[in-house]
Amino acid sequence: MENGEKRFLSRQEAADVLGISLVSLARRLRDRSIPYVKLGNRTLIPSAYLDELVEKALSGQGAK
Repeated sequence: MENGEKRFLSRQEAADVLGISLVSLARRLRDRSIPYVKLGNRTLIPSAYLDELVEKALSGQGAK
């Protein structure tokens, strides 16, 4: 972990990063298009995956 970056984000944080609603995020988690881990009753999304997804979108390689 560099510069105090989080390795995992909460559902709300992930939705904010992606610019989508919690309902849309829940749909993507349910169909496994976004990976996650469960820790107790918490759902955590790997920040590295979101960083990669955002990077692809910014470089024009993301799904349209």
